[in-house]
Amino acid sequence: MKKMVFAPLALLLLVLLGLSGCGQLSGSGSVAVLDLQRALKESGLVAQIGQDMAGARQRGLNELAKLRDRLNTQLKKVKDSLGDKPSEEDQAKFEAQLRQANQVLVKNRRQVGQTLQNLRNRLYRQARQRALAATREVTQANGIKLVALRGSVFDYQPEVDITDAVLARMGKAAPAASRPAAPPPKPEAKPETEG
Repeated sequence: MKKMVFAPLALLLLVLLGLSGCGQLSGSGSVAVLDLQRALKESGLVAQIGQDMAGARQRGLNELAKLRDRLNTQLKKVKDSLGDKPSEEDQAKFEAQLRQANQVLVKNRRQVGQTLQNLRNRLYRQARQRALAATREVTQANGIKLVALRGSVFDYQPEVDITDAVLARMGKAAPAASRPAAPPPKPEAKPETEG
């Protein structure tokens, strides 16, 4: 409990000490504030991540639809081969295949969902790394010793906000961290059918 309270209080103390004595960006030992969400949004990275995620999501849905169609085709063939009055044993085998097909679909849905979550995490991590690199350039050029995220600061003067300077550096950086997203994994093969 003490650690949870101490860390935010220590950060607040550092920020308040920095703001009271070192408000200029060019001053040695100064403190600055960065609006990371704004930097990511206005740099276009959030929009690019959204596009990459939409494309990957659609590819995953398409693969799941193909798998579902293949499984349905197989199950229809098995059901048709049983005729109008299948034996109890044949009906039980068909129902077992149907359950297995459903399990394959559920497993693949989860796999696609996990792949999409991993992709989202990787793209945001890359975007934050790009923002961090730009922030480091700004802090080194201006002698800034501490950068606090806007959401974690109780109060600050607008002149210590370096978001615009970071955005300018991000615009000069190499193309975005998000590239065309890798497609989700191919869905697992269909269940074996018994003839």
